[in-house]
Amino acid sequence: MYRFSLHVYCSSTMEVEYLKKLVEHSEPKPSYHVISTGRSSQLKTIFSPPLTFPEGACSYEMALIKLETYHSFPNIKLGNNSIAVSFDNGKEWKVIKIPIGCYEVKAINQVIQRLVVENGGKADQINISPNVNTLKCVLDIKDKNYQVNFNIDNSLRTVLGFNAEIYKIGHHEGEQILVN
Repeated sequence: MYRFSLHVYCSSTMEVEYLKKLVEHSEPKPSYHVISTGRSSQLKTIFSPPLTFPEGACSYEMALIKLETYHSFPNIKLGNNSIAVSFDNGKEWKVIKIPIGCYEVKAINQVIQRLVVENGGKADQINISPNVNTLKCVLDIKDKNYQVNFNIDNSLRTVLGFNAEIYKIGHHEGEQILVN
């Protein structure tokens, strides 16, 4: 059987001051729970009543500890919700607009599939999917007559990471990493 005993002795004022600071910083500090709500991606919180802190030798810092959003920030807005598609090798273009909302890539693909069919095209000829390894988006166009044009106003390309160009049959990976 072993028995250990540890004794700490402070031999200098510097060590005593250091230990006092340790105690001061380890004591509980005042904290506040702040809830911000709204219908926009811009957050603004007004503290009413204002936060007050005791005056003294202590300095204060504020930090965001946790942010819970529950898919509250729309990534598809009026400025980035459109693609143009052609079902006849670029002769006629139909602009498809995705409703404003919070979308993952799979959900964007589902909406595009529905809107392609509503505009006279066939489902599953244009597919958008995430590449979880490269964090880029993949655009697969299966039919030689189908094309996707990201070179339009309010293009969805900024969300999906594609360049402002026309994509034709084949497998295309976005040039930029996904932002949503």
